[in-house]
Amino acid sequence: SNNLYAESIFLILSKQKDSLAPCVGWRSASVISKYWSGLGIETKRIFQVDGSGLSMKNALSPKFMVDVLSYMHNQSTYSKSFLQTLPTAGRNGTVAGFMKGTALEGKAFVKSGSMERVQNYAGYINANNKWYAFCIMVSNFSGQRKPMVQQIAKMINAVIAADKGN
Repeated sequence: SNNLYAESIFLILSKQKDSLAPCVGWRSASVISKYWSGLGIETKRIFQVDGSGLSMKNALSPKFMVDVLSYMHNQSTYSKSFLQTLPTAGRNGTVAGFMKGTALEGKAFVKSGSMERVQNYAGYINANNKWYAFCIMVSNFSGQRKPMVQQIAKMINAVIAADKGN
């Protein structure tokens, strides 16, 4: 992702609130929260201070992310276009190595996010003749990143394998 581009879009949103006001993050965050709330998605667990996601003050719940992903897949007129923006696990982008060699390689469309001691994945899996929206957030882990990523992939594969389309 391009953090400068994301931050610029975020700040420009504040102009929707007041065209004469300076671009400030709290106004932008309010616009975003009201947008999702207007679509029926609970937003009280969103804490956003920038558009890039780099601030340690940013936080959102995995439930919020899954609700947004579900809305985008099931209700948005941009569903197909949105899906095309996500890299394919085991194939390309930041998730080219994620789930590679597993049953879900090529079946997961995922955005990754990481910082020191943080590893996140959110997206969709197309398996068992249905679509799954998911979000996994691991914060403040100790140890190396690679084993953590491998354990996340193992867990996702196990959950999907256990579902068997039920």
